[in-house]
Amino acid sequence: MFSVSSAGGKQPRRMRRHLLLLVLLFALPGLQARDRESPLVGTWLINQERTAEVQPEFKNAGMFDNLGGGSVSVSVMGVPLPKSQRPQRNAIGAPRDPDVLACLEMVLQEDGDRMQATYQNVGEEMFIRGNFRGRSTNWRGKSLTQSYETTERKVTKTYQIQADGSLLVTVKIKPQKDKKRIYKRVFERATAPATPNPATPAQESRAAS
Repeated sequence: MFSVSSAGGKQPRRMRRHLLLLVLLFALPGLQARDRESPLVGTWLINQERTAEVQPEFKNAGMFDNLGGGSVSVSVMGVPLPKSQRPQRNAIGAPRDPDVLACLEMVLQEDGDRMQATYQNVGEEMFIRGNFRGRSTNWRGKSLTQSYETTERKVTKTYQIQADGSLLVTVKIKPQKDKKRIYKRVFERATAPATPNPATPAQESRAAS
């Protein structure tokens, strides 16, 4: 009687162990993926020359007027690029273009299913993974995409790290009764300032004298 009962009790335990191992095997890759920080995270500075090179050609004059809801300046090859000062608001009722088009410096920070974008001297934006308040957002590996549609237009934004390490931002805007517009910005990752080498005793002695 005892041997039968003992064998019957061991079998459920083994099954529970096997199930637990299977759960861990399936969950571990997902947990590891979440622990890895997105390569998009960091501080990015606009490269105006490269931005001018990748800019699509517009047939209509004045297409860059009030780009990003603020002032622009013609600085490279006749292509208007954003100034450093805070942009002015669009006219009441006019849709505001994404802030990324008007910034010179951008900081991306990841927190779980949220990606905080700070556009220096322009504004901030919170990307929330999935479908949230009419915006479909996702990022994986070296790419982030977001799309949304209003009664006036459809907007698609893509942040893609290129093979050379630069960040290409592409914004597509399709007004309801107008042609689609495509804007591109190229950002380079900001490098940390060099740490000065500690002074040697001989150098400190000369400096003191």
